[in-house]
Amino acid sequence: TADGTHLLAIFNAPTPEVIFGSDILRLTPANMMAHTYCLDEQQWKQAISPIQSTTVIGPPTNCNQNRGTIIPTTQPPNQQQNLYYQDSYYFPLYWGF
Repeated sequence: TADGTHLLAIFNAPTPEVIFGSDILRLTPANMMAHTYCLDEQQWKQAISPIQSTTVIGPPTNCNQNRGTIIPTTQPPNQQQNLYYQDSYYFPLYWGF
């Protein structure tokens, strides 16, 4: 786009919706997180206890910084750099049956 904004759409829905990471952490049952990620359930509860509501990470609303265009520094291209991740494992397609 003209201003460099990109939108990553995950779900096919007529209206874009957002799910904040803080809500996933806060609202997923502790026993599910503990089981899924091999965590101590009580430590998990203690770790996320400060998150009491949706938390949005970003600049404060009263931030008065210059919002001009940021010009990235240019670096010479690295000819040896892979532009893609090449996975060494083969995972066959799963068709659900």
